[in-house]
Amino acid sequence: MVVRPSRVEPMPAACWKLYAGTGRMTSALAEAGLVVAPPMELETGAWGNAHRPRTIAFLMKMVRTRKVLYIHLGTPCTYWVVSTNNRGVHEAVGRMSVSVTARLIAYCIRFGVWYTLDNPMSSAIWKQPAIQRLLSRGEKFTDVDYC
Repeated sequence: MVVRPSRVEPMPAACWKLYAGTGRMTSALAEAGLVVAPPMELETGAWGNAHRPRTIAFLMKMVRTRKVLYIHLGTPCTYWVVSTNNRGVHEAVGRMSVSVTARLIAYCIRFGVWYTLDNPMSSAIWKQPAIQRLLSRGEKFTDVDYC
């Protein structure tokens, strides 16, 4: 016999940090009492690799079904900042990161999910066509000084 609950509680929407680095922001969000998804970072293997097609599809589904309340994109700036040496070494990751970032932001806009994109003011990421298109649609741009 299968017993089914009369009412299934929906999963609360979570906050998610992509390109998470150390994961400190995820910890801070959790400490503030928010539901958080595990942080995702390229170096954490298949699960955290937001450049894998399966992972991208999963992220898009989470946004589309509104299982995510907020996404913070700490998109790697290594390729985009002026001070980068050996730019060619970082080019593939830099370009893929911008592509994934722009796609996710567009999806967040479409489905009403909050998001932030974190990169230095001097980063060339802000000049990339995909990011410029998003900014030209009326998205808000705020300069935050962390120092």
